[in-house]
Amino acid sequence: MTNSTCDWPGATGKSYTYYVHPISELNTFNPNQAGNYIFAKLDTNNLWDPVYVGQTEDFKERFGDHEKLLCATRNGATHIHLHINNSAHDRIQEETDIRHNFTTPCNMQ
Repeated sequence: MTNSTCDWPGATGKSYTYYVHPISELNTFNPNQAGNYIFAKLDTNNLWDPVYVGQTEDFKERFGDHEKLLCATRNGATHIHLHINNSAHDRIQEETDIRHNFTTPCNMQ
């Protein structure tokens, strides 16, 4: 599934295209790539279900010891979806937009 994509709709109606990777590839991402990410699983209808939505300035640094990875895998996440996004402002807006459209158990505080 490394070359597949998934379009995630936000609460505003805007759609964001993410690349899909197995969680096992977390340590293979290039440093200094900023963007948004979603830990996700397939539901019974074979549709992606988000478990955690986040954003980072550096994928490689962020995933080295992600505090929500255990929560995500315990909630069934098998893949990570990535969207390269260099703008900190846009990353935060995108994360918020998607989170407001889904219930994500590992984002609960």
